Amino acid sequence: MKVFALYIILLIIPGQFEGGDCAKDKNTVINMAETVWLKKYGKVIYNDTPFTANLQGDTMWIVSGQRPKSYVEINKDGDSILHLNFDFVPYAEIRKRDCKIMDVYQMK
Repeated sequence: MKVFALYIILLIIPGQFEGGDCAKDKNTVINMAETVWLKKYGKVIYNDTPFTANLQGDTMWIVSGQRPKSYVEINKDGDSILHLNFDFVPYAEIRKRDCKIMDVYQMK
């Protein structure tokens, strides 16, 4: 019976006893960060796409948005309109081994 229970535990928690990592790829951690950002900041995060993820030191994923560039628009009357972007960019730090979200913040 004890062997059966241990077998079930090993099936329920794959990778935990083999040194496996929860967050193996960029898409996984970007989706995790996006979910948290939506709850915290709302749909405004989509102004900061595309989202990127970089593995720092083989232990921590740093996920961030991209600040849209400022630009000049010429309207139909030939007038120049300067659009400056002062948005905050979302960041998330996600631990690779267990997918724990260590920090969520914004930076200018």
